Amino acid sequence: FSLPSVFVVGFVQSALAGSEYRTGLPAVLFAHAYINAPWIALATAEGIRAVPLEWIRAARTLGASAAQVRHRLVIPAAFRRILLACAQVFSLCLG
Repeated sequence: FSLPSVFVVGFVQSALAGSEYRTGLPAVLFAHAYINAPWIALATAEGIRAVPLEWIRAARTLGASAAQVRHRLVIPAAFRRILLACAQVFSLCLG
């Protein structure tokens, strides 16, 4: 887990040579964001896929627009998955 983060911090240090943001908290935060962005994207995709198609079809049959389906069904399902993934990322980064 630490090797990619060390690589990203090294890349940031070489890219920002001579800058005050070369080391410290900005470099570490960038490394964690770079490493964990795919995990959050995967959790978002899983949350979107977790909504059964029957629910979407039923909502559309009952007169819900595409925006209403997205706001009432898809976003809450994805939001729960994103929160869980963020908690996992936070616990990994804290360690």
